[in-house]
Order: sequence, then C-alpha cells, then structure tokens
Amino acid sequence: MTKKTKKEVAAIMPAKVYNFCGKKKMILGIAIAVIVAFIVGLIVRGVNLSIDFKGGSEISYSYTGDIEANDVKDAVDDLIESNVNVKLGKAIGDDDKSQIIIAYTSSETFDVSTDYSYNFSYTGEITADDISKAGEIIKGVDANIELSEPAEGTNILTVNFTKENFSDTELETLTATLTEKFTGKEITFVDSVNKVHPNALTERLMEKFPENNIDSPNVNNVSSSTAREALIKCLVAVIFAAIVIIIYIAIRFRKIGGWSAGLCSIFALCHDLVVAIAVSILFGFEFDKNTVAVLLTILGYSINNTIVIYDRIRENRSLFPKATLSERINISCTQSLTRSIRTSITTISTMLIISVVVFVTGYHSLLSFSVPLMFGLISGTYSSLFVAPVTWSWMKNRAKAKKAAAKEK
Repeated sequence: MTKKTKKEVAAIMPAKVYNFCGKKKMILGIAIAVIVAFIVGLIVRGVNLSIDFKGGSEISYSYTGDIEANDVKDAVDDLIESNVNVKLGKAIGDDDKSQIIIAYTSSETFDVSTDYSYNFSYTGEITADDISKAGEIIKGVDANIELSEPAEGTNILTVNFTKENFSDTELETLTATLTEKFTGKEITFVDSVNKVHPNALTERLMEKFPENNIDSPNVNNVSSSTAREALIKCLVAVIFAAIVIIIYIAIRFRKIGGWSAGLCSIFALCHDLVVAIAVSILFGFEFDKNTVAVLLTILGYSINNTIVIYDRIRENRSLFPKATLSERINISCTQSLTRSIRTSITTISTMLIISVVVFVTGYHSLLSFSVPLMFGLISGTYSSLFVAPVTWSWMKNRAKAKKAAAKEK
C-alpha cells in the first residue's frame, strides 16, 4: 500500500470518532440480557425439536375452506399419546387448497398399512436371513418383522401387522410362535407401541370437518436414530464452520492480533446464534432444518461484517501508528458505521417484508426461517461493531497490563 501523506490521512479521519471501546458496560448488559432471555426460554418453553431431529411421524392433508390449528389438535389428541404439533399452510401447487401438517414423536414410526406394533426382547443374535426364513408369524395376517437398535443393551424385535382386533390371548400365541421360530433366543414381550393408522386420523378429520374436503394423507416417517444422526451432523457443521473461521482470521490478521481476534469473533458469533435460538424459542418455532439454515446464514453474514471491521483496523495500524488499539478500533468502527447500517437495513428490510408476506398468505412454516434470521442479522450488525472489536480491545489491554505488572515485579 502506498504511504499516505498527513493531508490524506486527515481526510480519511472521521469528523467525529465515536467511543465504541468505552461502551463495555452496555455491551456486557446486552450480552447478559440475551443470555437471560435464552435461559428463560429454555425453562419456560424448552427447545421444540422437529421430527427431523428427534424422530417421529408427520402426516399432511390438503383441505379447502378455513380450519383452526387448535381445532385440529383437539380433534386428534386422544388418538395420539405423544405431544401433537399441528401446522397450517398453503398446499404447494394448488392455490385453492390449504394444508394441515400433523407431527408427533413416537418411539417407532408407523407404516401406512400397519395397525399394531409389538416389541419383544431376545438374547443372542437374530439376522435378517433368520427373519426371512421365519415364514408366517400370525395366521391369516401379513406381518412384518424388524430388528431395532439395542436400547440399554437389550435387543429388540418388532412385529408390525394389520388386523381388525388383537386380543391378549393372541398376543400369547404370537409370543409362543416367535419362541418356536427363533429357538433358544429367549423371546420376551416388552411393550406395544401406540401406532396411529393414518386412516383413523383421516376418518376423525373428515368427521370433525365434513365441509373442508379433507384429502388422502401423505405420510413421512423419521426414525429416532436417523434424527439423532441428522442433529449431530448439523451441530458438527456449525462447529466446523466456527473452527475454520478462527483459523482464517488468525492467519489473515496475524499482524494485529491473530488468534485473539479470531476468538473474539467467535464470541460475537455465539452471541448472534444465541439471539437467533432465543427468538425461535420465545416465538415457539420448531428447531428444524430452517433453523440450521438460519444459523449458518448468520455465521456467514456476521463474520463478513466482523472481517470488514478487522481489515479496517489493520489498515489504520499503518495510517495511525501512534494511536492505541482502542483508538484505532474507535476510528475503524466509526468509518464502517454507515456501511454496516446501510447493509443491515437492506437485508433486515428484506426479511421483514418476507415475514409479513408469508404471514398474510398463510405460508407460516417459513416464519421459522425469516423471523429468527431477521433478529440474527440485527444482532450480527451490533456484534461486529461492538462485541468482537471491543472484546478484543479489552482482551489485548488486559494482557498488556498483566505483562507490564509482571515486568515491575
């Protein structure tokens, strides 16, 4: 970079430099408020994981006219033992129809053709080949046998089938039949899973809402093991992105702080992510794939703003060699203030418009993306101007003070 004259440097200098580094108490107060909101949300409402991350079943119906979500929940609550989540939206590809989505968690998901599901524990090993050779398990009924993942060291064999009625006597017969088919495996009945046949839900909805033309169901099942794996992968993606950011900033800005700058930027990012998650909890949104997309978007947006500030600090290091780090941070943040505000207004306004449009048109499922992202973008603007650089200034000044105190001793 060509060395600038004093006149050119003076022209770059803002007419008024704001004291960003003097706002430590305000920054701490806002950070505490965010953490308190997050904790209160966790205690009062908890994290509402979607079936994508906890497993379960999701059944969707199309319909016409007007239906209230609470009315649907009341209609099907007694058919499903676990907590039921009902969402309403517009049916994709059909402007005349809306959509009901009924989601609930169960230890086992169901098949469209299955009414009953019974779990049995066993010892030793049963293979898929053993199952294929087992033949008919229930007289006159097409049954399906599955081996589930061991729970607390217990092997579980699940029998699924459809039947008009199934008595306790028939359960004893089923247990005896399994014992005969799998000799020496100590077959023991464990429990039955509450399986809700989609037809039962359909009949109930048609009965409660006869004028709304309830259509045939579309079923989506997610096993608990698959859901856990998906959640872990998403968390790994976020953590990996954070590590890469630290490494990049440490290398890119090694002359002005390196690792400390990277750690402070991650602290700011955590602040932004907590804001987004807290908003999702307080608004009652599910933690689903939309939320993960929000978190990754905020990571990219916030770190981009922070890098712009850091780059300005690096440039001002050579322009103002006699200035302290806090003074250079104040100058750099002041210079970047207008740019950050304009960029933020553009992006946040876009999210606000999207939120209003999807709320009015009925695509409420998109609100779990647009609303947390909007608050996350606001937080990202604030953290890039205050949290990251000011925390970095505090860290460097504290380290410098400790070093000076050690020399005096």
